[in-house]
Amino acid sequence: MSVERYAIINQNSSIVENITNLDLATGWTPHTGYIAVQSDTAGIGQIYTGGTFSTPSPPSPTIDQQKAAIIGQLKGLDQYIPRGLEDTWTAMSFNTSTLPSIQQTRLAQKISLRAQLAAL
Repeated sequence: MSVERYAIINQNSSIVENITNLDLATGWTPHTGYIAVQSDTAGIGQIYTGGTFSTPSPPSPTIDQQKAAIIGQLKGLDQYIPRGLEDTWTAMSFNTSTLPSIQQTRLAQKISLRAQLAAL
């Protein structure tokens, strides 16, 4: 008996759907639409193409996820420069170059994040 590690691959999607230890000498075969490929390293969710297993790229974040991330960053910066203070500075044409450099940096980050948010 020779038990080896196999990846069970969906032939339509080329995605590894399962990993199992098998002795193919027993006559076992995968269900229709699947193949078993011996591999000591393949993992569930990997793609099998051209005899090689690879990890797919994660999906790009949705616009809502991007917006939520930006809003989260803005809220984090609000603890240093509250939005109301920013609005006051703008209304008064306050010269922000007189702020400490860390505050100038945080303000620039907030302005950049708001521009990114508006562009989505």
